[in-house]
Amino acid sequence: MKKRRSQALINEHRLKVKTYTIKELQAFGLPLYYNERWLRGEVKRLKNEGKPIWIEIERLYGYPENSVMSYAKRHFGIDLQAEYDNKRSEAKKLFNKGLSQKDICSRLGLYKGTVHRYVRGK
Repeated sequence: MKKRRSQALINEHRLKVKTYTIKELQAFGLPLYYNERWLRGEVKRLKNEGKPIWIEIERLYGYPENSVMSYAKRHFGIDLQAEYDNKRSEAKKLFNKGLSQKDICSRLGLYKGTVHRYVRGK
């Protein structure tokens, strides 16, 4: 029930928010992730390439990972946190089985620093 209500609020908010075109965003110097179509396209593309989505968007475009993740969830209902939580627990399991951080990186499609952060806390 709570999820349905929050999704309804997100949908209602979408109707009130101006939808900018890519050209408008560029002209005003606003982040491209304000455009839902652009953001969903990037998420899909990076997901298909097996890359960490928010980190890769930060690397490619310079947008802070937390800002993009927060905006995507609030305005468009895009929430990939569960996917990150799954990768974090999988990385810990693999590390405990004796796999090297390098092997975990290649297996899960994560950066070395990310794997290091995940496993150092055990």
